[in-house]
Amino acid sequence: MKICYIISTCNKYLNTRVKYQMDTYLKHVNKEDIFYLTSKPDETKRHYGWHCMDDEKNITWKYIHFIYNMKFILNYDWYIFIDDDTFVFIDRLKNLLEKYDSTENYYIGNELDHIKNEYCLYMSGGAGYAISNSLYNILYKYVQKNGINNSHKHWCDDLCIGLWIDELKKEHTIIQIDNKNFLIDQHKNEDDLNNSITIHKTMTEQANNFYYNISHKNDKEKNNKDTAFVLITDFFYFIKVRRTIIDLRSKGNWKGEIILITIDFSLNENLTPDLIAKS
Repeated sequence: MKICYIISTCNKYLNTRVKYQMDTYLKHVNKEDIFYLTSKPDETKRHYGWHCMDDEKNITWKYIHFIYNMKFILNYDWYIFIDDDTFVFIDRLKNLLEKYDSTENYYIGNELDHIKNEYCLYMSGGAGYAISNSLYNILYKYVQKNGINNSHKHWCDDLCIGLWIDELKKEHTIIQIDNKNFLIDQHKNEDDLNNSITIHKTMTEQANNFYYNISHKNDKEKNNKDTAFVLITDFFYFIKVRRTIIDLRSKGNWKGEIILITIDFSLNENLTPDLIAKS
């Protein structure tokens, strides 16, 4: 499964929020799949821009120019739209998207209904949302057909894209899925930590590092269960092996399994080194 990450930012946060993302969950993502929408282009740093104004009232223009000009990215399975202060639990995101067929028209995220009567139901851009390959290609054709200026429906970028999709529903079957695990704010309880796919307003380095450590906690625990140290010794070398085991437990903080293979002698309770058993 190939995922494209499209991230809204501005010059003000290139050395902070952008760096925090790249140093944590995005460092395991192929850099060729990351696209930061800025005002000025610098492809060596994954910055894409068409000299739009660099403020919140002009973010929509960045998206329109990006979709209009980036024909070469039409082959991704999924497109993830997020902000520069959004953390993504990559494995959880992949597990979610594997449930759906990207050749169908999917629009998945945290649905906002506060202006549904005036405009439409649409996905929160801060919390992030996923668009399937089929739907993204429809959006690309929509912007190509209408042109850059006529594609601008609202200064709020996530609402603008929501309005496109609402209009396209007249001609296409689009499956819109409300998923509250795309969090609009930082976590409030343990369930959020265990289930969230994205978390918005992670503006600091500390917040990104915190969620990054949470995302790798299960991996570390799994590795501990699947890994064991195996030591082989005869009777005369046993005292050094005992020292190694103690160091593994104390200095190395190893809590997994240690297997000891003895040659020409058998262990008994008096010879069994301290801490050899699993803790």
